[in-house]
Amino acid sequence: MLDLPDYVASLAQRVATTGADVVVPRIEYTRGALSAQLFVDGELPGSGIPRTSMIHVVERWSRSYLDRPWRLDEYAYELLDHERDLRIAFHLHDAEWFVANHRVVVHEHCERPIGVSRCQHYAGTPIAGGFEALDRLMAAWVSDSVEDCSLRTCL
Repeated sequence: MLDLPDYVASLAQRVATTGADVVVPRIEYTRGALSAQLFVDGELPGSGIPRTSMIHVVERWSRSYLDRPWRLDEYAYELLDHERDLRIAFHLHDAEWFVANHRVVVHEHCERPIGVSRCQHYAGTPIAGGFEALDRLMAAWVSDSVEDCSLRTCL
């Protein structure tokens, strides 16, 4: 069974392997420890000009009873690459609204420059968890080429 404190520590360690300064990861439990939201943030190495690039991991987990396994319900994984003026994010939240309005559960964001997007949400693929998200975001961050957001499919 997944141990959330070990999992969040492993995510933080993965972020730190990039050379990032990891902000203290945290878990906030609610509903008598039947729900939890975890946060891992890292300041990525670089010039810091114009600002330090960041990676953010937020996941919401739940379980029906204390002796039941945790289930990942929602996530928000994000790269803010200020040096290249790029934002990439993978989201799963408000599933009922997205299914009713777009016939999808997950979506992505791509902004270049940051704050400018051709559409609010892009089609995406489900992310299995924090490690896959970190791998995809870090691949975008270290890539020699900058993602062309205009090639994505709008929802």
